[in-house]
Amino acid sequence: MERLDRYVAIRVRAKKHGEQGQIASNLVYLLERYINMALLALQRIMEDNAALDIPRATPGPDPFAFFSLFADIHFYLVAVDNVRKVLERLSTHLDKTLRKTLNDVLKPYRHFLNCAQSIRDHLEHSDERVGARGKKGKRDLDMTYQGLDGWKYQVLGESIKVGPPAARVLIRLYSDLEKALKELYP
Repeated sequence: MERLDRYVAIRVRAKKHGEQGQIASNLVYLLERYINMALLALQRIMEDNAALDIPRATPGPDPFAFFSLFADIHFYLVAVDNVRKVLERLSTHLDKTLRKTLNDVLKPYRHFLNCAQSIRDHLEHSDERVGARGKKGKRDLDMTYQGLDGWKYQVLGESIKVGPPAARVLIRLYSDLEKALKELYP
């Protein structure tokens, strides 16, 4: 699977633009690091899924393989959510014009990034939600449903791409951002 190692070129250009450029440079370093973490998790997800050798992942003869898969998916969601957080932080350190450019670049990826955040939130707070009253006053009884259907991971009706489709989204996001940063920091 492809890994990102293009940070150095952006760093050299951004450093010429003072403190704002230095902050952008450091955030791009973190962004590349989190994308690489997500890509590593995706590679492990694909290996886990191959080990299960079933089209729809459910607990089977080897429960460890099943739980390993979902642990790797959780790590993937953490990494993608950190990508979202770094991009938000980058946006706050840009002036109004540069922020608009960044937001335009990221617009096609917002849904993907927001789904990662929401699903991660479901997973990390499911223990608090079991038996609690929801917005409509009903008790949430089954907060544990999660499934992998093809290369889509689903939790409580929300889904996010995993595997090769997700890797392509992350690489494209970084490439689009890299192109915009080259224009912002010539």
